[in-house]
Amino acid sequence: MVYVVLEMNVSCIPRKHGVYALVIELSRNVELNIGKLGRHGLLKGVYVYIGSARSRGGLFVRVKRHLRKLKTLRWHIDYLTVLSECNIRAVIYAITDDVEAESTISRILYRHPYFKPTIKRFGSSDKRDYTHLYRCIKDLDICINSLLQVFSKANMTPGICYATDLLTGVKEE
Repeated sequence: MVYVVLEMNVSCIPRKHGVYALVIELSRNVELNIGKLGRHGLLKGVYVYIGSARSRGGLFVRVKRHLRKLKTLRWHIDYLTVLSECNIRAVIYAITDDVEAESTISRILYRHPYFKPTIKRFGSSDKRDYTHLYRCIKDLDICINSLLQVFSKANMTPGICYATDLLTGVKEE
């Protein structure tokens, strides 16, 4: 059974500037060819991508774009989110104007025992961080709860939207 997303509801995401974590589940191993970063493999499992949204429309516009499967490949994360094997299971966010918030979260994840850095410079080519894509070695619920704690540890108040909040219309094929 395959489900096709007809409509996405991102009303749970604020139209403010901030930092976010996409909680991604890959349904199988994938190979990516990511422009200058080259070819990389990712194993089936749970991943977290850290990003920021400081342009017009803020978090709402950025997350809405990430949820779309059809888009121009602009950012590293686009090469992953367009894949049918890639499912965004939750979005954790914090409203902030701190331009270092993205790096703060990434540095905490880099040292966290449940999160393992993946592709060097992924999502962080404009930063000094190793990567903004991490593999979580625990199950989905533990990953989400750990991320909420990471945001709190960074002195940010996290909000969360689960996939069920983001997807309002599906069609069975």
